[in-house]
Amino acid sequence: MSPEKGDLNEYIDKQLRLTELTATLKDLRDFIELYKQHYPEFAAAQKAYFDSLVTAGFTEPQALEIVKSRGWVPNS
Repeated sequence: MSPEKGDLNEYIDKQLRLTELTATLKDLRDFIELYKQHYPEFAAAQKAYFDSLVTAGFTEPQALEIVKSRGWVPNS
């Protein structure tokens, strides 16, 4: 007994979604690994921003709150 056409289409759709999901997960893993390689640069940028805020006259707690709320990019 052969599968119904609708069943075959549903099976193909599921396989395509699975293939796309697998590719997306691989891309995400690759991105995470690449991102982790740049953590030291991100940390250095945050520290430099924090230090600049303190040098500009903000207290350390104020500078910390600014960095926490805006991240390491001043205009983000």
